[in-house]
Amino acid sequence: MDKKNVIFLSIVLILFSAGCVKGPDEAGEKFKVIAEGCFKDMMSSQIEPWNLKDHSEEEIAKDKERIQAIVKKTQEKLRQLVKEYPRSRWADDSQSLLAFLLLETPPQRMEALKYLIETYPHGRFEAWTEEKFGPLLIRVEGFPMEASARIDLVATYLMAGDIDKAEETRLALIKKYPKLKDQFSQSLLPPDINTQAGGCSNCVNCQGQSGTVPENEPGQPAASKSCGSCQEKAKMREATGIKE
Repeated sequence: MDKKNVIFLSIVLILFSAGCVKGPDEAGEKFKVIAEGCFKDMMSSQIEPWNLKDHSEEEIAKDKERIQAIVKKTQEKLRQLVKEYPRSRWADDSQSLLAFLLLETPPQRMEALKYLIETYPHGRFEAWTEEKFGPLLIRVEGFPMEASARIDLVATYLMAGDIDKAEETRLALIKKYPKLKDQFSQSLLPPDINTQAGGCSNCVNCQGQSGTVPENEPGQPAASKSCGSCQEKAKMREATGIKE
């Protein structure tokens, strides 16, 4: 064996031991088994959302616990997969699915999305992932997965009620991707903040959070139908499929 071959084999062995080239298809096969298994188990329920009246509260609660256990187990498997194959082309898909499954825990979802943004800035969804789970995942055609994660992060901050962080993330999004500026051009911060009411003083939606819409003081503008913040939140919910 000549010197070049020895050097080449040495490099390959080093990469394998570091987890950099750890079975390019191995990670993908594991991801597919985990992802398909999760949703197959979740969909095996005999309780459909539109037939809840046909089941007792105990049956519904038990099925909910079953699904939560499946989701939690899948989260752990995806975390392990990303840890085991950090540089696999399936690692970013795994991290993205993990973030999706953390929908009910916004703080953890934020961390998962931040990790995705920082670690896989040039990641792209694999064709298999798009085909199987495309409707469930936020995707922006023509942009890397990281752009989608930033939009998802804005929506997650809005869900958690952190308007300032949502706005900060929106600005970072359009700064890095100017072509998205038209889609996300409007500030999430209302021009007139009523700190006591927790919203815009001239917005029917914000005023309506307390259950009543106060009358305008003399000289003040009439309450508008919806402030910029409410309009942008509605746009984000529509873009991401997230409902309040």
